Amino acid sequence: GRSSPLPPGKSFGFFFKTRRLHVEYRPTAAAGVRAAEQDTMLTLSGAVDDPLRVRAALKRWLLTVARAELLPPLHRLAANHGLPLQQAAVRLQKSRWGSCSSRRHITLNAKLLCLPTELARHVMLHELAHLQHLNHSRPFWALLHSLDPHTDRHHAALRAAWLHMPAWLETG
Repeated sequence: GRSSPLPPGKSFGFFFKTRRLHVEYRPTAAAGVRAAEQDTMLTLSGAVDDPLRVRAALKRWLLTVARAELLPPLHRLAANHGLPLQQAAVRLQKSRWGSCSSRRHITLNAKLLCLPTELARHVMLHELAHLQHLNHSRPFWALLHSLDPHTDRHHAALRAAWLHMPAWLETG
């Protein structure tokens, strides 16, 4: 419908994936909305005139993509830097790019897919540094700077990055 989160035919892309997808809507008698990706097409089918259901389907789809795309590089970075990553998850969070719990469980925000690769990588390194220092102490920042020499620039860019999130991710 006209108020759909993504206009039909509009293409959108993730910096992290460096690919573009074209959006197609297929109304069916189904009560819900399903998102299916094939090649360069993202097809939303079902009750596609309901913007809330469309948005929910897009968010479920984004979480699936984010788990497949963010967790392997996180585990590779941990292994490459000798950091003991045990558990990691991806969620759709409103106000954080990532977090590391006291049990050393890292959570990444699915919205990292919408960032340039170097910023997503910086967030991963930031959370991995918390595996050694569960605070923002001097030793934490020293470790992070050794992992990412452009920490200061990336940290500043992340503050502005919230402004560039797709509207359908920020509402509903």
